[in-house]
Amino acid sequence: MITNPLLNALAIDTSGSYCSVAVSDGQGRISSLESQGDGDHFERLSGMVSGLLESSQVAASDLGQIRIGIGPGSFTGLRIGMSFAKGLAVALKIPLVGVSSFAAAGWVGLHDGGELRLPGCLVIADARRDEVFLAEYSREPDGAFSEVRHPTILPVSDVVSWKASHPEGLVISMQRDFQIVGVEAGGLKPMPGVALGLLRLPIQIDNQGFLVSQVAELEPSYIRAVAAKSIQERNTLDTKLSSVQQSDG
Repeated sequence: MITNPLLNALAIDTSGSYCSVAVSDGQGRISSLESQGDGDHFERLSGMVSGLLESSQVAASDLGQIRIGIGPGSFTGLRIGMSFAKGLAVALKIPLVGVSSFAAAGWVGLHDGGELRLPGCLVIADARRDEVFLAEYSREPDGAFSEVRHPTILPVSDVVSWKASHPEGLVISMQRDFQIVGVEAGGLKPMPGVALGLLRLPIQIDNQGFLVSQVAELEPSYIRAVAAKSIQERNTLDTKLSSVQQSDG
């Protein structure tokens, strides 16, 4: 099994407004770089990766693993990051590991400054129709990071209610300009440095080396695919499907 810290690893996240990259060198030191949140991932990603590798003095041929943020996120952004990461992994013949962008953002938010000052955080992304993709994370006094609520689509009002009951809690947005009425100024923090969390988030993976099949099969999680219908429409569809299945039985 592979656990953090990683040596000579590259991380890429393009799930939200920001294009974010990070690299760990042979000593385990991590450097990161983020865009201004303009959503211009296609224009910036290649240059950001090459520039960060050069400044970190890590040759692409020395990379041993790539971590890619798999969302939830926008279709275009995720496809850009995933395509780039897959192409690089295949060219270098190194493992490509998909990691939740929300979990990585939550890790960075709760570890900002290195001290535990927050009871927990929400990570959200705009799902339109007054709904958000939302996940909740916490950090225990011993530093353990855990997922309280798995990413799911909920009404925006749930964010307002959570913030009211967790005034010291942090709400992280994957989009630079996303605002929510009822969440006071400063209470909704954009998260540009997701790639940093991709490298630092403690995870365990099977160390099977480079497999073309794993790279080819890795797919991101799209917001739009789930958000295409409202919560009420999805619940109605679930009820209809359940009735059909019972009839077939």
